[in-house]
Amino acid sequence: MATRKIGDIVATKTSANGFRKYVSLGSLLKPDSNDDSKGPGFVIVLDTHINLAGLDQRDGTVFCSVYHPKSAAPAVPSADKPFPRPSRPPEFVGDEDDIPF
Repeated sequence: MATRKIGDIVATKTSANGFRKYVSLGSLLKPDSNDDSKGPGFVIVLDTHINLAGLDQRDGTVFCSVYHPKSAAPAVPSADKPFPRPSRPPEFVGDEDDIPF
């Protein structure tokens, strides 16, 4: 059974200094073999390391949101493929006699 990811499930967590950050709770998936006549047929996959008590809550309820999945992270160059370097150094623009101090 093949599935495709259609959303990231997130909740918010407020730090001690008042900053709010998003915490990923899992993913929303849709099976490719889903029969639409029987309902939407979504699958929710939750991460096992989530502590719901540590998230923002109202009256004992944690509110979650679903967002479009983030695109894949850009590939990190390996040791054999370093970052591309400019073909020549940038030209100096300005007065060469001007000393900034």
